[in-house]
Amino acid sequence: MINPNRETSEEVLRRLKYGSYERMRVELMNSVESKMRDFGINWDDIGRLLGIETRTPGNGPSRGDTAKWRVLQGQMTLTELNALTHIFSCEPYI
Repeated sequence: MINPNRETSEEVLRRLKYGSYERMRVELMNSVESKMRDFGINWDDIGRLLGIETRTPGNGPSRGDTAKWRVLQGQMTLTELNALTHIFSCEPYI
């Protein structure tokens, strides 16, 4: 099989990879916000359901701000991503 990246510089490959991650982050954010509208919840609800600790008011970002930042920056662990998916799951508990 021929390697399609054989003649491509490392810099170009790095930019393509970064662009791919950027598109994924934007798509994740759009999907989460769409689901939030569908379910009638806000970022504070997401933060609470993910178990993000509450901050003292006026002393740092709120739980909702922290949740939004993690989604927007792609700073979520696999466990948090699975929990986020579970929040929007419509499967009944057995």
